[in-house]
Amino acid sequence: MPVREENVFAWLEPGKTSAAGTETALRWRGGRGGPSRRNVLVAVEVGDVMVEIRRQPEPLVIRSLVTGFAFPGSGSRIAVGELAHEEGISYRQSLSGFFVEKHGTFHVFLRDDLAASLEVKTGAGQVILVGPLPARPLAVSGHFELSDPSGLLRPAGVARFTSPGEGTPMALTLEAEKVLVRP
Repeated sequence: MPVREENVFAWLEPGKTSAAGTETALRWRGGRGGPSRRNVLVAVEVGDVMVEIRRQPEPLVIRSLVTGFAFPGSGSRIAVGELAHEEGISYRQSLSGFFVEKHGTFHVFLRDDLAASLEVKTGAGQVILVGPLPARPLAVSGHFELSDPSGLLRPAGVARFTSPGEGTPMALTLEAEKVLVRP
């Protein structure tokens, strides 16, 4: 049976009730304004994760599309919540059932003035850094094969790269088969 699941999650500033676009705002239990966005974790089992750091009203927006063919009852479950031992939020995808074919595309939009660290993991797929890099430097590390034809990241040690910029660096920890940098 064909499987197609599409979700959009938008984290808002405390006190805001709707997103600027057509995104559905993520609701938090207990009437809290929302968790800290100091650290962000995006973990998916299969798929490509596009990361774009830019100016936007929402602190974080994640669009996901999972497609494929599977036996009845199979699906993709998304768990969103707070990181257990540190200040931050998490977005985790897990697949259930038996898939004959599956693929996911996850587009992560992070506001450039937030998050001290972003961790992105994909079991089978690649991470793609899209668009102009932010004015603040990025400190990229992890396990991946790098493809950066424009040379936007500079080597800074074993499995470590940096981008030019001013201010406090944002730590990007990436775990994927390949990391592509596209200006």
